[in-house]
Amino acid sequence: MRRRTRRLLVATASLYVGTWTLNRSLRRVEGGSMRPTLEEGDLVLVVPARLVGVRRGDVVVVPDPREPRRRTIKRVAAVAGGSVVAGGTGIRAGAGEVVVLGDDPTASTDSRVYGPVPAADVQAVAVLGVRPLRRLWRAPATPAPPAPRRRSARS
Repeated sequence: MRRRTRRLLVATASLYVGTWTLNRSLRRVEGGSMRPTLEEGDLVLVVPARLVGVRRGDVVVVPDPREPRRRTIKRVAAVAGGSVVAGGTGIRAGAGEVVVLGDDPTASTDSRVYGPVPAADVQAVAVLGVRPLRRLWRAPATPAPPAPRRRSARS
């Protein structure tokens, strides 16, 4: 009886800790700044940045510099010492900084507006996205290329 009770307690505690961890590790995408990689309503499984590090191309969770309590999901375009040209403007990441951009520049407020963010502010790195009842994806290193445009025949 004692062995069974102990197993039940361990199983219950494991289930509780697992559920709590998963709940803290899932983020819901709000807005369209990461289209086509992430759509509004998608869930993203994240791990703490301090455990995996942050590299160029990672999809990350950072606080919005304009509203620090609000979290945003963006892609790291440049890390310390690197630079990127976005919207016709060069953005350089200084020491201890990263440049974050949305995959859809027409719908994103990102480092083009508020500049590089401190690398220490990167809270989590996305490792898996879940499109509710549709499909799973692994966080790609770079955004998908745009679909080629078809030319229409003119008469």
